Amino acid sequence: METDELLAKVEDFFLTSLSHKIGEFMNDEAQNVALLPLDQEQPLHNMEIFKRYQNLAEKLMEEFLSKEGIDAHAVADVCRRQEGEATAPSFACIEYLLAMTEYDAFMQLAADHVSCQQWEVGDALEADELGD
Repeated sequence: METDELLAKVEDFFLTSLSHKIGEFMNDEAQNVALLPLDQEQPLHNMEIFKRYQNLAEKLMEEFLSKEGIDAHAVADVCRRQEGEATAPSFACIEYLLAMTEYDAFMQLAADHVSCQQWEVGDALEADELGD
């Protein structure tokens, strides 16, 4: 299977199934992650949350890959190659898939999610203030 075709299938699965469940997980768990610089000692609970994320995402991916007859190692290799190519098309699924296997990528994903939550709450508060 060609790289673009493989990533398109994974991206479609991500957008239709995986993103909702991961979004729910991040809504529940991201605020519990201690966002410390990665060169500092990380709290044990960060690793526990990372492991729960891995378990959820791996279970969902394994079901999808089995159903589609796609090799998990092929998907991981393609994602790593795509991530390193500046001219590669952008696929939302790549960051989430890399966060399944790489602690640093997971921490970035959690930080991004927390940042988005704070931005959304700030906008909602501002809209409420303007409506008064």
